[in-house]
Amino acid sequence: MCLHQAMPLGRGFMDEHLFRNIVDQISCHRGVLLILCGRGESMLHPKWEEYVVYAKRAGVSPMLVVTNGTLLNRDKASLLVDLGVEQVLVAVDGASKETYEAMRVGANFEQVLGNIHRLIELRARAGTRKPRILVRMIVTPDTQHEVDAFTEYWQGRLSEYDEIKIGTLITWAPIRDAEPIVSQLEASEYASVRRQPQLMAPCTALWKGLLVYHNGMMSACCLRDSNTSLLSTNANTDSIADAWRCPALKKARRLHLLRRKLDIPVCRRCVALMYAAQVQQEKADPDALRAASCQPREAGGGVVGRF
Repeated sequence: MCLHQAMPLGRGFMDEHLFRNIVDQISCHRGVLLILCGRGESMLHPKWEEYVVYAKRAGVSPMLVVTNGTLLNRDKASLLVDLGVEQVLVAVDGASKETYEAMRVGANFEQVLGNIHRLIELRARAGTRKPRILVRMIVTPDTQHEVDAFTEYWQGRLSEYDEIKIGTLITWAPIRDAEPIVSQLEASEYASVRRQPQLMAPCTALWKGLLVYHNGMMSACCLRDSNTSLLSTNANTDSIADAWRCPALKKARRLHLLRRKLDIPVCRRCVALMYAAQVQQEKADPDALRAASCQPREAGGGVVGRF
């Protein structure tokens, strides 16, 4: 449910040569997760079926397909089951037609539910656990009253191997008041706050994976680095391995390990850092660090989990 206005790289489809090149590089490494998503609905790609088939036949495992479910027709659902795609996450932001269609303008609530139910049925007929189905709702002021109904509905329809995810909002807006907070964090009187492990702990995103956008530009963080300021690599000319080991990413990791993430411009404006700063400082001084108004990052866990 990301806003395209916050994405300076623009819109587009990844071409076949680039996709195959990425798959060929990662398929020889067991356990590398390929997530088909990004800055839009993955199933809108005119070659979506071809890409999924190519990746699975190349040996990529595991694979996660992220979709809003509107285009999850019978053919696509059958393909996911037949190929043994490991996971499918469907974003369903609401438990009622009124709420869902207000959030997902242009989508049809009954159609999306039917698409998910058909995927569940096709999987059952095949006698397999794959794909594992994850249904997710993002909690907003307009959906929060339906969390219990959403959970109850899907608990009665998913298997024990599937998962219900309740997500929290994060902001894509520039944190205009970040610098006053960062300045306070850097001041000597806030040294105890900086030492809090929850605040200055290294961000796991730098070690978890890479994002490759439709034009080949690469990033190590989808939360704040949508303009790829951390990396200058491009998958059209640079290998995944070279990008993973590039000097810029090594430097960022080193600064995080040294608890110096504030030295990285894009990290200084991270919504997760700002939220952690508020929480940690308010424990010590309820009147301090009130400037920012940020939402927490998502955190997973459990059959019914926060995501």
